[in-house]
Amino acid sequence: MTPIQIDSMIDKICGMYPTTPVPRNGMKALWREDALLLSIDVKQGREVMVLVEKNNTIPSLPEIKTMVRTIMKGTVGSVPPCTVCNGTGWDDGLRIEDGIVVHDLYTVVDVRGKVCTTVIRCECMK
Repeated sequence: MTPIQIDSMIDKICGMYPTTPVPRNGMKALWREDALLLSIDVKQGREVMVLVEKNNTIPSLPEIKTMVRTIMKGTVGSVPPCTVCNGTGWDDGLRIEDGIVVHDLYTVVDVRGKVCTTVIRCECMK
């Protein structure tokens, strides 16, 4: 997005929440220089606006960047998904090679014979 488009996005966000006091010019000065916002296209900017609307508050720059990264992960070819968690952020311990389950790390059978599978946060999200 260009700096003018980023300014327009900020104006739209502030228009969604007119009663919230926000330093609009300070936001514009900071957001215009952000490399991540400058690297996205207008379509991704519109998708971010949908997330902002669902959030129900005026987001900070780090929150906007998180939204942009979320959008970029969903875009084919922009960010390759992690091979462990497939982009979900959770490692279920299942490892499959050539269609065969090789490892099932976090599945255990308890004393009553019930199967219990847990997940841990994937290394790609730390």
